[in-house]
Amino acid sequence: MFAEQSDSSSVEQVAEQSFWELYLEEHKNVVNCWLHVFGTVASWILLATALIVPLWWLLLLVPVVGYTPAWIGHFCVEGNKPVSIRYPIRSLLADYRLTLWMLSGNRPRLPPPVTVEATPSVESLLGRDS
Repeated sequence: MFAEQSDSSSVEQVAEQSFWELYLEEHKNVVNCWLHVFGTVASWILLATALIVPLWWLLLLVPVVGYTPAWIGHFCVEGNKPVSIRYPIRSLLADYRLTLWMLSGNRPRLPPPVTVEATPSVESLLGRDS
């Protein structure tokens, strides 16, 4: 459903927007979102430390430090399975996007669902309801 397609940039944009909506569906609980932020920021700090010091073995801990809080948020708080299992690269980029949004004070939300009002039947319009 979210396969990478390089035929058209508009198709890619639609697929990316659809993935973001899927991602947000799996991140409704604010505690889960903050656990993601914590893990992401901690992994950025650990990555910077590993590169500056340089302690290359710390690079092995970066994914552990980044994913552990996020997966706790999914399994224990949100009660769902992380989308990173199915879409690891897109999920990582969405985690970065979520982190930047949350740190800026804006929690991303899904757009409200589109509701369609029921179309009245001919009988009801003519006053012949039963």
